Amino acid sequence: MPIRPFPHPLRVGSDICHVPRIVKIITNGVDGPNPPRSPVPLNRFLARIFTPEERAMYAKRWNSSKDNMSRHATLQIARHLAGRWAAKEAVIKAVKPRRVTMQDIIVFDRSPAHRDDPNAPYKEPYAVVYDPSPPSEASEETSEHGLSAQRTPHRSFDLADGQTVRVSISHDGDYAYAVCIAPTMPEPGDVGGEAAAREGEQL
Repeated sequence: MPIRPFPHPLRVGSDICHVPRIVKIITNGVDGPNPPRSPVPLNRFLARIFTPEERAMYAKRWNSSKDNMSRHATLQIARHLAGRWAAKEAVIKAVKPRRVTMQDIIVFDRSPAHRDDPNAPYKEPYAVVYDPSPPSEASEETSEHGLSAQRTPHRSFDLADGQTVRVSISHDGDYAYAVCIAPTMPEPGDVGGEAAAREGEQL
């Protein structure tokens, strides 16, 4: 009997993030018992990895003022951001061959049924990948690491189209780990089930 291909057009992505690395980023490269309490590096990092909706959700959870930039708060914030970084990187890997940036992805703590309920008994993270913008709306951008990517203009989540993907985020000591399962994304010119058929051919 020939080897059967995987029966579902799904892709998996994973990523791991070192929490101390995030601590250094949001404290302007200075680590220790009393890191600088300026919120500027943190806010810059938030703007880099979060959509406006995610920044609003973050503001509800933490106040990034100087009074809340204690050592303990910094570590808790860094753990949260490391998890989000890993989750978005996992999504980016799972939705290939499409090229997406962190601004194309929004991660929620809870499933749609419990998203607006802060007292929900459990969390079930998931993410949404915005559909591509028309080429005329995207611009070329180079990141701090020299990587070139298409910068997507902001779109209101309530008005945007996108694909839901499943995400799992875990923390263990100094590391945050995330896994994403996503359906095979169509490429430009695909019609009907061509994306799924192409995935089967590759296997």
